[in-house]
Amino acid sequence: DTDEDAAAHFVLRLAFCCGQPLREWFIRRESALLLRRYAGLGSEAQRAELSKAGLRLNGEGPLAVCEAPFFRLPAAFVAKRAVVLRGGFAQLAVEEAGVALATGFESRVRASLE
Repeated sequence: DTDEDAAAHFVLRLAFCCGQPLREWFIRRESALLLRRYAGLGSEAQRAELSKAGLRLNGEGPLAVCEAPFFRLPAAFVAKRAVVLRGGFAQLAVEEAGVALATGFESRVRASLE
């Protein structure tokens, strides 16, 4: 299943890398898929993914927060005051930290399509 998934994403990259509008559409769809899969994970699996991505986790249980450099979040997320800023880091709930993962993912996909 994982091999088929990887092959399908590779074919899609080939198809959508030819023009900027198609490239942006592809990146948005891939990010939406990542966020959807992250939301479907259990809390322990979410914490494991955040740790693998190098994001700091503080606390346990429902009071746990994730700390990400504020520049790794979309500006609108910070502007809406959906996070607490401290010392250059944005603190957000673990359930909402998929946004930080998606932002990093988007930049990696964008670089790979160049």
